[in-house]
Amino acid sequence: MKLRQVAELLNARVLTDEELLENEVENVFCSDLMADVLRFASSDTVLVTRLLNQAVVRSSMMAEVHCVVFPEGVEPPADLLALAELHDIAVMATKRTMFEDVETLLDAGLSDASWV
Repeated sequence: MKLRQVAELLNARVLTDEELLENEVENVFCSDLMADVLRFASSDTVLVTRLLNQAVVRSSMMAEVHCVVFPEGVEPPADLLALAELHDIAVMATKRTMFEDVETLLDAGLSDASWV
């Protein structure tokens, strides 16, 4: 699934360069613990998290995650967005709960990254 479709399914605001929405993903993972992201996420995973620091981007870089979704109206700071764009990581924000976002993506066909 392209990230463009992820944004549409979640009714998400895209906070980084729209060109990044052409990347493909197969999995979704939900966590506020970056150690778990490093353990379970992969290059084809959408990360859903409420954690608002640069560790999110740095962990995503290491796991080669293509997209981070911030749910529940969470607004990432400008320095986080700049770092994400620098490393070609799409960032989106939604108003729904993190669990609603994950459920929507699982129902649309993405796999649960913790079971891959």
